[in-house]
Amino acid sequence: MKRTKYLSRLAEKRTRNVLAMVAMFTCTSICLGNTITLDSSNANATRERNVAANSTDPNGIVPISLDPNNNTLIIKEGAKVGDASGARVGRDSTVASMTGNKIIVNGGDFDDNNIFGACSHSEGKVDVKGNTVEINAGDNIGSVYGGYTENGTASDNKVFIKNKVTIRRDVYGGCTTDGHGNVKNNEVTITGATVGRSVY
Repeated sequence: MKRTKYLSRLAEKRTRNVLAMVAMFTCTSICLGNTITLDSSNANATRERNVAANSTDPNGIVPISLDPNNNTLIIKEGAKVGDASGARVGRDSTVASMTGNKIIVNGGDFDDNNIFGACSHSEGKVDVKGNTVEINAGDNIGSVYGGYTENGTASDNKVFIKNKVTIRRDVYGGCTTDGHGNVKNNEVTITGATVGRSVY
C-alpha cells in the first residue's frame, strides 16, 4: 500500500514537471520567439533551401510554428542558404500579422537569393510590421526586403546595409505585390554598400 502511494505521488510529481516544461517551452516559442544561428556547421543542410527563424512554410528547414513573430535568424560566415527570413509564412497560412522579426547577416553565400525581415506568401491578408534586416557581410545577395507581403500592409520595417556589401538587385524597406496592400513608414539605411539596381 505504501509503495502504491509512493508511486502515485512520484507520477503526480513527474506530471507536474512535464506540464511546467511544456508551459516554459510554449512561452519561449510564443512569447519570446526563436533565435536560430546558421554557420559552416550546418551549411550542407541549408544549401539552396528557404530558411527562417520561425516559419509556417513547409518548404523551410526550421520546424513549423504557428507564431511567426519576434524571431531572430543570424547567419554567419560559412553558411550557404537560399532565401533567408526572420520569419516566413506559406500560401495557406492563416496568421494575420508578422511583427518584431529580425535577420542579422554577418556572412554567408546566398547564391543570388533574397533576404527578408519577414516574408508572407499567404493568399490571406497578412500585415508585416516592425521587422528588421541588418547586413554586415555576405556574398551573392539578390534582393533585400525589410518586410514583404503579397496581401496586406508593410509598415515600420527597417533595412540596414553597410561594410562594402554588394546587393545584386533591389532593396525595399517594405513591399507588397500587385497593388494588394499598402506600404508606409519603412526605412532603408545604406552605408558604404553597393546596390545593383534600385532602392525603395
